[in-house]
Amino acid sequence: MLLMVLLQHLLITQKIKQQQLILMVTIMMVARLNYPHKDHYTVIHAVKLLKEKYGIQKKLVLLGDGPEYSKLVEFVKKNNLEEDVFFEGNHSNVQDYYSAASVLVHASRSGEGLPTILIEAMNFGLPVVSTDTKTGPFEIIGNDKYGLLCKVGDSNGMAEALNR
Repeated sequence: MLLMVLLQHLLITQKIKQQQLILMVTIMMVARLNYPHKDHYTVIHAVKLLKEKYGIQKKLVLLGDGPEYSKLVEFVKKNNLEEDVFFEGNHSNVQDYYSAASVLVHASRSGEGLPTILIEAMNFGLPVVSTDTKTGPFEIIGNDKYGLLCKVGDSNGMAEALNR
């Protein structure tokens, strides 16, 4: 019986922490942690530039799992962004994060085909910032008509777009 109570308390505590994180989301990225296809490094570095260059401190929540997780955690530590970047893994309630975020970032190094994540975010009324890969984002966003594009791997350009 005590074990059941402890497990319930743990689950409730985890749910509360998740809800608190959802409330403070400002920037989110939903993608498999798999470099070089998805480029979380550029996004993380852009968050650092927002802080250093523009004096703006924004929280970044990364949804997704993948083989690059350990390296990304180290990159965050190396850049002293542990209080700014949160790894949330996979979630079935992504809509809660969309509702709480102020912008969705999509960063990729290769062609996308149809990056549905941009369409989903736009459906929730979220502004989007994306790297301009060979195919995909431009066809959805247009020439900064429905969102902002920056060059692939350009954390300065991404930080500038996030600052707009």
